[in-house]
Amino acid sequence: DPNITVQYDTFEPTTLSNNEYSSSSSNFAFFTNQSLFVGINQVGDGTHGDESIRVRNNFEWVKFNMAKYHSQQMRAVVVFGHATIVNARRQYFGLPFMKLLRMEYPEV
Repeated sequence: DPNITVQYDTFEPTTLSNNEYSSSSSNFAFFTNQSLFVGINQVGDGTHGDESIRVRNNFEWVKFNMAKYHSQQMRAVVVFGHATIVNARRQYFGLPFMKLLRMEYPEV
């Protein structure tokens, strides 16, 4: 479909230091039919560094993409993740994401 743009942008949050894991390296986003689809690496183990940093970076990455596509009349956001929303994933992604939707994107 020529209307689908898939991107694997490199997004480095300002809080990222040289020894922290860049979660966006395995994330993806595409926008079609006024819908943003994002896939995030939410795995909850210590393999990729500190989980709270990785999950916080995922939130910033999703927030960045939402801002990027909002001007193109974004009406829906679909988030693909492969871990339960507990502990750090709830604190650093789930709760901030729900607040972001309520406060900045109430029409989505």
